[in-house]
Amino acid sequence: MTLTEFLTARIAEDRDTALAWGSSGPSRHLREGTRPPYLDPTRVLAECEKNRRIMALHRLWRVPESNDDWLGGCMTCTYGGPVAQGWPCDTLRALVLPYVDHPDYRQEWRP
Repeated sequence: MTLTEFLTARIAEDRDTALAWGSSGPSRHLREGTRPPYLDPTRVLAECEKNRRIMALHRLWRVPESNDDWLGGCMTCTYGGPVAQGWPCDTLRALVLPYVDHPDYRQEWRP
C-alpha cells in the first residue's frame, strides 16, 4: 500500500464516521450536547475535503533522467527546481501523522 492509498483510505474512514455521527451518532452525546468540537461532523467533513485537496496538489510526477532511470517527486514541492525532495514529499508525510497508530502505517512515512 502506498502512502497516497493509505491516506485516501483513512480520509474515507474519517468521512464515513463523520456522516454516521451526523445522521445517527451516539444519542447521549447528541442529546446532552457534549460532543467535542473536533468530532463535529461538519468540521470532520471539511478536514477530509481539505486533505483530499492537499493530496491532489502534492502528487507524484516522474521525469526521464536516462533511458532506464526515472526520478520523481512532488509536482508542487519540486516545481521549477531539482527533484531533490523525493517522494513522498514532506507535506504528505505531515498529513499521515494522525494515523501513526494504524496497523498499515509505515515508519518510512515519518517526516
